[in-house]
Amino acid sequence: MRRTPVDLLIVGQGLAGSALAWQAAARGLCVHVIERPPVQGRRPSASSVGAGLITPITGARLALGWRFDEFRSATASFYERVAANTGTRCFTDRPALRWLSPAEEELWSQKCFKTPSLKPYLRAINPTGICRSSDPLQGPENIRPYEMPLAARVNLPLFLEVTRAWLEREQAFSFEEFAPQSAIWSATDAVWQVGGITARRIVLCTGYSPALLRIPFLAAKGELLEVSLPGQPSTHTWHHGAWATPQEEDLWLVGATYDPQHLDDQPTPEGRTELCTALEKLGVSRPQVISHQAAVRPAVPGQMPVIGWLKREDLVPSLPGHPPEATSAWGVINGLGSRGSLWAPLLADWLLDASTGARIPSEVDIHRFLASKPPVAKTPRGLAPQ
Repeated sequence: MRRTPVDLLIVGQGLAGSALAWQAAARGLCVHVIERPPVQGRRPSASSVGAGLITPITGARLALGWRFDEFRSATASFYERVAANTGTRCFTDRPALRWLSPAEEELWSQKCFKTPSLKPYLRAINPTGICRSSDPLQGPENIRPYEMPLAARVNLPLFLEVTRAWLEREQAFSFEEFAPQSAIWSATDAVWQVGGITARRIVLCTGYSPALLRIPFLAAKGELLEVSLPGQPSTHTWHHGAWATPQEEDLWLVGATYDPQHLDDQPTPEGRTELCTALEKLGVSRPQVISHQAAVRPAVPGQMPVIGWLKREDLVPSLPGHPPEATSAWGVINGLGSRGSLWAPLLADWLLDASTGARIPSEVDIHRFLASKPPVAKTPRGLAPQ
């Protein structure tokens, strides 16, 4: 039998909820994770169809990711611990190639001149041995490839699968519909009652959910192709407009489109055409498409995630207030966008630290989107093993 009440009730078993469950368990906390029952036609989570890429230098500005080294180290350690517990490796160190135009080369040269410490993150390489004439993928002509040696990939579907299996072994997972107004606060026991579960705190890891969370989502639909590229070496992820990353048995993921207008999970002919056109620029015409998927990536203004502890009425719209004893008993991890594989483990740790009074970095604190300020008076009981 599981100890009750649990320390954390986690709503959502995507990347954020799974990472939080592992990090909480490592601290000796008792968790229970609930996920919506599987229903045909229901939108898949972004995590279940995500590529899981970890890339240090991103975007047209060739920017180094925020606190990249700190996140990269924490993420690698996290997945080593998951592998030790489950016997399954979900994390792969895989360098990435990116072809820079002359203008981008000049931009990167200027950046490295001003900040020499950037050089190791993106370095020019000799394509000989990487881009063979017999390979399906071919780099653009007259453009030099650069390598990102600290790039990596997380197999997100596999990570979610082994996490689910671990939670089920611990009797810490169930399929439940969740409605915030159904949570009942017991001032006597200082716990929340949600169906048959009692919990000291509740954390919403629900991805794109504008009807549930008071967060200014800037979500976008992304489409991916799984294609067969027989004979292509799987040493690198490729970036040139789109990206292509190896899986197993000559299968590669190719992505991703960006559509902020149609927030659904329906693959489109337009998305397929866009990705096939991107592959043509890498030397692959008429690829054998194995599957075509789409999902909505949760993001917020500034392209930074949000975490924090709040009162229920500050987090969830259109709900009545509740007793002051429950102040800051509801948590959130959201807005991971396309960098969740890098961010999720350390964000989960920061959220747990904040339950005992630690400050959340202002760049990711959910209070930046709320009229109220972070509470500075007496805080509720922190999370510690009971």
